[in-house]
Amino acid sequence: MKSIILVFIFLFTSISKPMQENKSNIGLVPDAVTAVKIAEAVWLAKYGKDIKEKKPFVATLENDSVWLVKGSLKKGWKGGVPHASILKSDGRIYNVYHDK
Repeated sequence: MKSIILVFIFLFTSISKPMQENKSNIGLVPDAVTAVKIAEAVWLAKYGKDIKEKKPFVATLENDSVWLVKGSLKKGWKGGVPHASILKSDGRIYNVYHDK
């Protein structure tokens, strides 16, 4: 009976570990849509509702680890756009600013 339990535990851990490794590669911020939503929420809190005028927001993944999200200026507009850097692995935001 003990050997059957040990075999079961071995099989379970050997199967579940690769599944966990695959999930960790995805990260908490798996795609550009998620990165933009996070950045927009932070910008809204920091800069107010006028931030919506800087759409569309664009996210690019750098080094498969950091989402760089920034706003856009409409054609002919002058000024700056919001920027945010978000870690793909855990969603931490480590840089937020608005250029001029």
